[in-house]
Amino acid sequence: MKSQAFIELLMKRTPPLPLSFLLDINSPIMWVNCEEEYTSSTYLAPRCHSKTCAKAGASSCFSCARPTRPGCHNNTCELMVTCPLTRQRAPCELAQDVLSIPLSQGLHGQLATIEQYTFACASSRLIQPGYPKGIRGVVGFGPTPLSFPYQLASSLGHRRAFCLCLAASSQETGALFFGTVPTSIPLVGETKLIISRQSEYSIGVRSLSISGQSIQLPSLLGIQEGVVQTRISTTERYLILHSSILKVVTQSFVSQLQGVRQVQAIAPFGVCFDHESIRSRKVLPNIDLVLHGENVVWSLVGANLLVSPQPGVACLVAVDGGVRLQAPIVLGVHPLQNYLLHFDLEASTLRFSRSLLLGGRTCFGHRHRRMGHKQACKLMIRNAFTKMASVGNLSEDTISLQSTNGLNPRSTVSTQFLFVSAPENLSQGLASHARGVAGLGQSMLALPTQLSAAFNFSRKFAVCLPPSTYSNGVIFFGDGPYAMLPGIDISKILIYTPLVVPSTKDHYFIHVKSIEVNGNRVPLDSSLLHINGRGKGGTMISTTEPYSILESSIYKSFASVFIKEAKAMNISLVARVAPFEVCFSTKPRDEFPYRPAMPTIDLVLQTKEVFWRIFETNSMVPVSEDVTCLGFLDGGSNPKASIVIGGHLLEDNLLQFDLESSRLGFTSTLLLRGTSCTSFNFTSIP
Repeated sequence: MKSQAFIELLMKRTPPLPLSFLLDINSPIMWVNCEEEYTSSTYLAPRCHSKTCAKAGASSCFSCARPTRPGCHNNTCELMVTCPLTRQRAPCELAQDVLSIPLSQGLHGQLATIEQYTFACASSRLIQPGYPKGIRGVVGFGPTPLSFPYQLASSLGHRRAFCLCLAASSQETGALFFGTVPTSIPLVGETKLIISRQSEYSIGVRSLSISGQSIQLPSLLGIQEGVVQTRISTTERYLILHSSILKVVTQSFVSQLQGVRQVQAIAPFGVCFDHESIRSRKVLPNIDLVLHGENVVWSLVGANLLVSPQPGVACLVAVDGGVRLQAPIVLGVHPLQNYLLHFDLEASTLRFSRSLLLGGRTCFGHRHRRMGHKQACKLMIRNAFTKMASVGNLSEDTISLQSTNGLNPRSTVSTQFLFVSAPENLSQGLASHARGVAGLGQSMLALPTQLSAAFNFSRKFAVCLPPSTYSNGVIFFGDGPYAMLPGIDISKILIYTPLVVPSTKDHYFIHVKSIEVNGNRVPLDSSLLHINGRGKGGTMISTTEPYSILESSIYKSFASVFIKEAKAMNISLVARVAPFEVCFSTKPRDEFPYRPAMPTIDLVLQTKEVFWRIFETNSMVPVSEDVTCLGFLDGGSNPKASIVIGGHLLEDNLLQFDLESSRLGFTSTLLLRGTSCTSFNFTSIP
């Protein structure tokens, strides 16, 4: 028996972590227990009286006397949240963080990421007591701007709607679909979705009948527009009825089961039967809800109306809600199981299927596709190009690579290797011939760490990217030499700067102290060049971003200085060519038959004497025969890194990542040395 509905595999925070939440379709916002093991480099707490606070309806300011941590800051937004099981309320800090969620297209699962998902950071006392072990909070699906469906629709661009199918057992998996309806499951009824004064989902019930026997609803219920308000809940367990309705429903249900032996009722149920006696009946009574609309009937079948609280006993799932219910009828989890419910929040309609059991199916039959063995270790993986994420199985196989003495390839070597088997749809957005992604990060499963352990060399690697997909670059694992034709050992000309290791260790950062163009310093807010307490800022190196990206204020100042220097060199500014904002003419002019080189850019590092000089081949992107554009993009006002050194800037530069000494060795363009990243001698020597 399953008494509540849960969502699993919500990957929240950075680094991502699988969490489990209680699903409450009526809660207005997600709230998370932040007191226990919540660490994240991307956590944000909106300031008091900000637009985000107003959107959440948070008018008070939050304060915290304890040490700063997620959920404990001063002058942030205070929001009251409610535990739907205990009805306990507590003040929480409004927060934002990265969130990834399994979405569905048809019946195949995938993950999408929202960079700044708004939620409430709650204390652990809201979890205890009443929550199953492992639950970290509540996901609210209510009809409010910061509920789960609203934020997903706003971020991902789909219709503000969701389909819900609750499983009947904790050993089974239900299904959630956002935006569209799975076409393989027909929806047979549609009724108006009513939003109550408490911002909860309700429908209007005109009348009830049990196996065709009509039940007169008591007039004392305050029926409006000919219907009884019926609330839908994923936190109530059973069918909760106003005392007067329960009385007539129970009498009618029992009358339909003549010959079935009753046994002593077990609380909270009012009537129970001998299980074997019930099983002997081929047909069990249905409860039909006649809804608001023309000839709209929702039939609750026998499996949704009986529950077994102990072996040998089956009880009618209806329980007494007293006489002061806000809604005279509440459809809880048990009566909703194995129905597909489509909540269209834009059209204000609820559509529903017949019980899937009538077709020999269950919600479990429409779970997300799983790969591999049931007991395999699961890891979250992300496509950095499309920003999509998924869960794959940890796997092991043999990997083979060419060894080298730094001058030529030598014999092929092999070793056992751990990797993640990804679902096929995660490879979307990769190059046509690419089968996956080689991770060169700092984790224990990354290529450099596994290979250094297997072959006993230094935990270093060097990357030299080619300027074209029609030529090969080279990656060296281990120490130099790194020889390029015509016999130049690049390892001897490296300049070194410390690697800055963020708390998440998920990217490579260096510390840039300033930027200069033709020796002229770019004015900028130097605090942006440091990684702050929220894990933002600094300078990140990326091989997945095609061009370099600057925080908006840095970009505007940098572009202004660059344009000024280019004009001083008689280089003409021309119209922008997307995605670039700053473009120049490369046409020779009569008075200047040879166009001068573009301004040089220096990333000044730990001292004035240590800088990374960027020449035209890496700073400019030719977009036509007569136009070239500055290969830097505006990254907005709140990026993860203030400076991202992208792939174009790295071309024909060799970078050595020394993970043991935590330093980066780099060159400027190798073209000035008479060589390039395509100049490694790939002629094998036995």
